[in-house]
Amino acid sequence: MLWKQIQERIHYRLRRNSKQLFFFVIFMSFMSTVVFIDAQLPVQARGTNQSIPDTPTATPTTTNTPTSTPTATHTPTATPRSYYLPLIERAPTQVAQTPTPTSTPTQTPTSTPTQTPTPLRRWERVGAQGMGLAAVAFSGDRVIVGDIREIGQGGGVYRSTTSGCTNLNFDGRQFAQKIFRMAFRGNEGLAGSLGNGMLQSSDGGASWSTTGGTHNNVAGILFAAGFGGNQFAGADDGFYQRAGHSQSWQRISGSSLINRLVEGRGRIWIATLGSGVFVYDGANTSQYTLAGLDGAARDVWAVVVDDANIHIGTSGGLYASDGNGGGWTKVGGIDGRVDSLAMFEGQIYAGVRDHGVWRQESPGVWSQSHVATLTTRDLVQEDTHCKGLVAATNDGLWVFRRPQN
Repeated sequence: MLWKQIQERIHYRLRRNSKQLFFFVIFMSFMSTVVFIDAQLPVQARGTNQSIPDTPTATPTTTNTPTSTPTATHTPTATPRSYYLPLIERAPTQVAQTPTPTSTPTQTPTSTPTQTPTPLRRWERVGAQGMGLAAVAFSGDRVIVGDIREIGQGGGVYRSTTSGCTNLNFDGRQFAQKIFRMAFRGNEGLAGSLGNGMLQSSDGGASWSTTGGTHNNVAGILFAAGFGGNQFAGADDGFYQRAGHSQSWQRISGSSLINRLVEGRGRIWIATLGSGVFVYDGANTSQYTLAGLDGAARDVWAVVVDDANIHIGTSGGLYASDGNGGGWTKVGGIDGRVDSLAMFEGQIYAGVRDHGVWRQESPGVWSQSHVATLTTRDLVQEDTHCKGLVAATNDGLWVFRRPQN
């Protein structure tokens, strides 16, 4: 009985274990197949989404190479092939060819002609250093200047002893007097003095004499080409005229103190101290409008006329008008007393008391053109010898021009 029970238990275990053994055999067969396939692939290809090189990495081989001449070892390149794994395909990679560099011909640069720039204009002192000049004029190849200092300090008329307009010498004084204005037409010259009336010269400024017929202080002088060539004078008691050196002065009008005379637009513009500007048309003298001029602006020291505007330099700055009766408007950018004005190469130049010469670059915009501490009482353009803008200052004679050879 016992033996029978043992047999039944053995048969039961055999039946159960046979099933397990069957599955075990099948599992081992499958694993053997996987291991076989895996052994056929490179290490880098094992696993999903790994890159597959086209050229297998060669195993380094030690070679005996003579030490005298290094020899490059050629490593054969494996033929590119495709590897296929489930859902992964990679086409053969083309080996990139390195292009052989080609020599580029060197181009010899061509020479460019050098252009010499036009020298810029600049201020340079040409003589009379230390003199207190208020006026400058020209006769032939000589320069005549008026010194406004006291007689004992050197005030008077001076004529250059050398020709041209460089390194001028003013050794001799032709007439001892404080000189405020000068003008020349050929050899005929006029000089307005403070204290001795009008002076005249008939030999280009070599000698001078008084004319009489005017008041003692003369500050306005003009040879008016548009008025029959007549000579005009402005004194501290009015406006004078005469036909020539041999004639007497005739007072035309006024009792205002005249400071300067300027011809333009067919009229003579008369700058006065305290009364603004008057205009003479050949028959009558009338006061130009005072609209816009108040206080110090009615003391007029300089006038410049162009086709667009009339500019006046006053004790209160620079003012402009259309010249046809319109009022005066203050020009921005210039403050203080304006002693002299000139139009040069299309730009306005203004001599400002103790602040040098300023140039208008654009409306309301000015640049300081000359020595900042100088006073310039006269600005004259001269195109023959000085070839530039000439400034009579309290420290000699200066010219704004291109450098002279």
